[in-house]
Amino acid sequence: MSLYECSNAIVQGDVIKCIAGHHLARNGEVWADRLQSGEELVFQVCQNCKDLDRAGRPVPEKERGW
Repeated sequence: MSLYECSNAIVQGDVIKCIAGHHLARNGEVWADRLQSGEELVFQVCQNCKDLDRAGRPVPEKERGW
């Protein structure tokens, strides 16, 4: 599960936050420049998340940019 696939991941200003309230990093947010550069955005807290709100169907592996 990647932040690219979850509707709970939103960009606010310079950071990415989880609107379901989960802490993505130590301070709860991730710098959006990681998104802009196409970095992999897979976090342990997102794996098997009970609040997963999948944004459409999973992206096929061969089409992923991360």
